[in-house]
Amino acid sequence: MASNKYSAERTNTVGCFCRTERKKIQIPIPEMIEAYNQNMGGVDLLDNMVACYRVPYRKKKWWFNIYVWSLSISAVNAWRLRNRITGNKEPYLNFLQELVIQMFSKYGTMPQRTRFSSGPTNGLRYDGLNHWIVSTESNSQGKSSRRNCKHCTNEGKRDSKTLLKCEKCMVPLHQHYFKDYHMN
Repeated sequence: MASNKYSAERTNTVGCFCRTERKKIQIPIPEMIEAYNQNMGGVDLLDNMVACYRVPYRKKKWWFNIYVWSLSISAVNAWRLRNRITGNKEPYLNFLQELVIQMFSKYGTMPQRTRFSSGPTNGLRYDGLNHWIVSTESNSQGKSSRRNCKHCTNEGKRDSKTLLKCEKCMVPLHQHYFKDYHMN
């Protein structure tokens, strides 16, 4: 360590646990280490909070990382200021979600996520009529596109792709789950 304010002289002692002697002993520490330990916490806690919910974008522009970092720093400082003023201990994630919603409502629109329908209604699914196994839609190269099997997704299995679907329900399914999906 280096400092132009504090000297390296050992002015005070601090208690540390010694494993070999199995007791607390006093050791001398330099003045600059003592000052660092007393004032430590602000930057360390700020860096920790910024790292908790870091924005995961990777851009080619050199300045974008600095921009995103400065936004994160501003959000953490605003959260700490709000907690100090209100006296509440609000979680940072809740504050961040509220901040993003407020910014989108004032300065833009929230992105609309396209979600697939949850599937056919139970009346259509269980009617037992004209449920045929067909291949999924063809992509630009003329091959059937692979989609996640609905039964496997409901069971919690990820990336279980299939080339088949129910012609009536339009639900992608593996062949061996086809009957179970329409009966249970």
